[in-house]
Amino acid sequence: GKAKKTGKGLLVFEKMRKSGFEPDAVAYNIMIRSLCIAGRGDLALEFYKEMIEKGITFGLRTYKMLLDCIARSEKVDVV
Repeated sequence: GKAKKTGKGLLVFEKMRKSGFEPDAVAYNIMIRSLCIAGRGDLALEFYKEMIEKGITFGLRTYKMLLDCIARSEKVDVV
């Protein structure tokens, strides 16, 4: 199901990093969207924070998607 696909996505993302490829905004957006669909707002927020730390720019669409995701998620404590 969704969790299995999300897990595979996380593995691919980590393999990319370990092989020296730095994910771009598109890769991060895909991961954030996938995590939101899977109900993992907690992990989506971590990817968002990582984008900010790395200076990767994001658009309003990413921000809105993340806010919607967090609002629906029971696992996120943003305080």
